Formats: sequence, C-alpha cells, structure tokens
Amino acid sequence: SGAGSSATVPVQGVSKLEYLNVDTYTKCKEIADSRNKGLVIPDLATWRRLRAEGGGKLDIDFPAAPAGQQWARRVWASDGGLLTRKCYYPDNDTDKDLSDIKIGGEVAYGFALKP
Repeated sequence: SGAGSSATVPVQGVSKLEYLNVDTYTKCKEIADSRNKGLVIPDLATWRRLRAEGGGKLDIDFPAAPAGQQWARRVWASDGGLLTRKCYYPDNDTDKDLSDIKIGGEVAYGFALKP
C-alpha cells in the first residue's frame, strides 16, 4: 500500500481483546476468570494507552444490541470503589462511575486482555 492509501490496521492491543459479555462488572469478571486463560479486564490507564497507540482512536468491535435495545458504547475498567467501577467511553476518551451491584447494577461491555 502506498503512502496515500488508508487501510484499517488492527491496533496491536485491540487484537488482544476478548469479548466477555454485556453485564455488570462482577459478572464480566467472573466470566473472564472462568475461562482460565489469565484474562484481565483493563484499567483506565490501559484503555487510554490502547487509544493513544491507535492514534487517538480505539476501534472496538462492539457486538450489536438485541433488536429494540440501545447499549452505550462503554467498556468496563478495573478501577473502582466499594460499590462502583469505572467505565470508559473509547469514542471520546471519558470515564464514569457505574454501580456494580448484583441486582440493578449498571451494565457495560466487558472485554478482557489476553496475556
């Protein structure tokens, strides 16, 4: 490909992401642990590094929401407090606290990094 062409090249880090589920952080973490592959849900610093490595954008292959549902394009980060976890919005590089409780907890896309 020449200098003027544009091709989508998978970012090194993004290719190492494994999709878990759309659920609470705790549930996504349980799924990651159950796969026994050393999967780790990234912290905010790691998400931001992956985005920077991608030239300021992070192309995540978000699975589609079921018909009639709209899911925010946000991913779990491992940073958190007592009953909250951070979620990260890769499209605009922002984060937010979400409640992480079994019943009525907020959901985000769970992705884990393969070691």
